[in-house]
Order: sequence, then structure tokens, then C-alpha cells
Amino acid sequence: MPSDFQPRCMLQGKERRQQAAVTNRGHLIPCCWIDQPNELEHPVMKEMLAVSKISEVESIDEILLSEPWQKFAKDLAERNMKEIMPVCLKHCKKWSGGKDQQKVEELHRDGKTYLIANPNENDGDDHIDITKNTFTVTEK
Repeated sequence: MPSDFQPRCMLQGKERRQQAAVTNRGHLIPCCWIDQPNELEHPVMKEMLAVSKISEVESIDEILLSEPWQKFAKDLAERNMKEIMPVCLKHCKKWSGGKDQQKVEELHRDGKTYLIANPNENDGDDHIDITKNTFTVTEK
């Protein structure tokens, strides 16, 4: 099993590092990175979407306990790489130095480029404010 693959949507202890998302069409999906036309067309995702319309179920558990969602979770847990969607492999892989791909971002402002480490540690704000000291900002 590849140790560099760590699914963010799966429970790790009592927490998930990535929350599920809802598309603008009302479907529950494992995470926001999947909500792209090409990703939604993947055969695995098409099977999941067929049972993921929130307005058509009594509870979210009905979706999560469905066969396509259970297979998706099992493939992630067992690291069945042939069945895992490429978007999952891209966003849930540890990169060189053991750092998550999503933990370093670039910000372009006033003709300068900044590298921002740990952007998710910004007190819950949805945007990056380089004047805050909640993460590391380095001029590139």
C-alpha cells in the first residue's frame, strides 16, 4: 500500500481533513475538488452521483451507506489504486518532503509572488489575508 496516499475525506481518528461537498445540482460528493465537469464524468463518480441526490433520500446516511459510496470508501481504505479517481490521487498524495500538495499556495499581489504555507490555519477565514500572522508568508 502506498504510504504517500492519505485520503482527506476519510475519518482520521475522529476527524476528517476534508469535508464532503454538495454540488449546485444538489448531489452530495466526497469533496469540493471533485465538483469539476471532467471529474463528475468519471465512471466511479457517475455511479456515486446516481445515488447522491439529496432531495431524493430521507437522510445523508442513505447516500453514505449506498453500494457505490461504500465501494468508494473501501477502495480508498484498501488503497485499491486502480479504482481510485485521478482527482483523489492528485489531491490526497503527500509530495516531496512529506508536505501535502495543498499546504503550500502562491499568492500574486502587486507584482510580487508569495508562498503561503499552511493556508488552512487562518482562523476559519475563507480567504487568504497576508496581513494576518496565522500562517507563514514568504516572498518568492
